This record gives sequence, C-alpha cells and structure tokens, in this order.
Amino acid sequence: MTNNPLSRRNFMGLAAGAAGAAALAACGSDGPSTSGGGSTSGGGAGGGASYWSLSGPPGEPVRKASVKRFNDANPDAKIAETYYQNDAYKQKIKTSIGAGQGPTMIWGWG
Repeated sequence: MTNNPLSRRNFMGLAAGAAGAAALAACGSDGPSTSGGGSTSGGGAGGGASYWSLSGPPGEPVRKASVKRFNDANPDAKIAETYYQNDAYKQKIKTSIGAGQGPTMIWGWG
C-alpha cells in the first residue's frame, strides 16, 4: 500500500481552509453594509461578520472559544455567532442562502 500524501482527510482539511480563507477575504469594506442571516446578535455592521454553526458538544465550546479569541483581538471587527440544532441548521442554511441573506461564514460538516 502506498502512502498517498493527498488523503481524503488532507483534502477535506484543505477544502475547509480554502473556504475559511474565502470567507475572510469577503470581509472587506467594499460591499453591502448590512449583515445577512438575520442573526439577533448583529454582525456585518462596523466591519463585523456573522457566523452560524451547530450547537452542542464537543464542537460548540471549541468554536465559541475561537470566536471569543478573535473578537478580543479585533474589537473593530467582531464576529456575531449563532448556533443551531442539526435539523434546524440544515433548513436555515437552505432558506437563507436561497433568499440571498446567508451569514458571512457557515460551519460545515467535514
């Protein structure tokens, strides 16, 4: 058996990294000034972004800590986070993106 340097796990990691980089590149000041997603905690205004993810352990505490570190380090560009249960999350993503009102960043299954 040969050692394949581009395994499925590596490919998925690269894809997630590319998606994250694209999302961060989209956070410039040129574009709509209103936030998408309808998150009750804001986002988008003042250089911020909105972020949707799945709720519950083990991932939610890790993602919350990451967003908190970013927000603490970047007071002028906050990320507003919203967490959903699995089935509600799937429906919310489809509806919001279909309506052109999706969040800045969406956490996905890897």
